[in-house]
Amino acid sequence: MSLSEKKQRNLQILQTMAANGIKGNWDVVRPYVSDNLEMIMPEGLPYGKTYYGWDGYREGLAALGFWTDLAFAPGEMIPTDDKVIYLSHLSGKIASNGKSVSQPYVAVWEINNEKVVRITAFYFDTKEISDLAGNL
Repeated sequence: MSLSEKKQRNLQILQTMAANGIKGNWDVVRPYVSDNLEMIMPEGLPYGKTYYGWDGYREGLAALGFWTDLAFAPGEMIPTDDKVIYLSHLSGKIASNGKSVSQPYVAVWEINNEKVVRITAFYFDTKEISDLAGNL
């Protein structure tokens, strides 16, 4: 079954942002980030909150400095007409103490007019991460 043009384009946007955002290639990523973006990180994380707009997107990525060796296993990207659901597995170490974390991860990227308007991250166990970080 082939994907519609819109689904293919949404998938391409996510792949471009994922490959370039974490590297700080802002000129590549910026055209796809809505000025009204909401980037939602679970409240149970030490860096959990909602980040807004372009500056919030960059702040949210910078918050990932909480980790070292952060990696997302090649996962599955499921495009719809207005979202891409990203199923993966994260692994990394907490930067402050080197404790390892490995757990499933899901993110829902909502896209409107070729701009990402919302990214909602779902970590499998935020309590584990918070406890390992010493944020009891």
